[in-house]
Amino acid sequence: MVDDDERGNLFDPNLKRFNIGDAHAVLGMDEQDQLTLRLIVSVDLLLAHAGITEEQVVLAYEQRLKGDLKAAAESIRELAGDDS
Repeated sequence: MVDDDERGNLFDPNLKRFNIGDAHAVLGMDEQDQLTLRLIVSVDLLLAHAGITEEQVVLAYEQRLKGDLKAAAESIRELAGDDS
C-alpha cells in the first residue's frame, strides 16, 4: 500500500509534484495531443458531474451520425438533380 508521502500531497509545496511538462515530453505529445487530451478529460468530468452514462453517449452519437448521413444524402440528391 502506498502512503500519502509517496504519492505526494497537493497541500505541501515542499513535496515533489508531478511535472506535466515532463510527462508530455516522455509521451511525445505535441500541442494538439495535449489539447485533445485536455478536452477529453474535461468532457469526462462534465459527463460524470451530469450523471450521463456511456450508453447515453453512444446512443446520442449514433443519432448524430444518422442525422449527418441523412443530410449528406439529401445534399447529394440535390446536386444530382434527383427530385424523388
